Amino acid sequence: MKLINSLRDTESHGTHIIGFDYDGVRRNAILNTRACDAPVKGEVERAARSVILDHKGTARLVARVMNDPQPIKTFFLDKIENVTNL
Repeated sequence: MKLINSLRDTESHGTHIIGFDYDGVRRNAILNTRACDAPVKGEVERAARSVILDHKGTARLVARVMNDPQPIKTFFLDKIENVTNL
């Protein structure tokens, strides 16, 4: 998947801010922060240090969302659209 490869490449360059649409809402997210590198419970295989994780065959993006009461969120990669600054 092109998005996964782009996210992995982005992670190798350090912290990065991207924008994307998710369920009709525009999000601005910070990738590859120490806060996102916290341990995740359950059967999880990290495809990258803190950006992408795979839980039971479903790829998800882990990011710190700006201006949100819950700062660390996971997003299903197949629902992410219109990615900018990646």
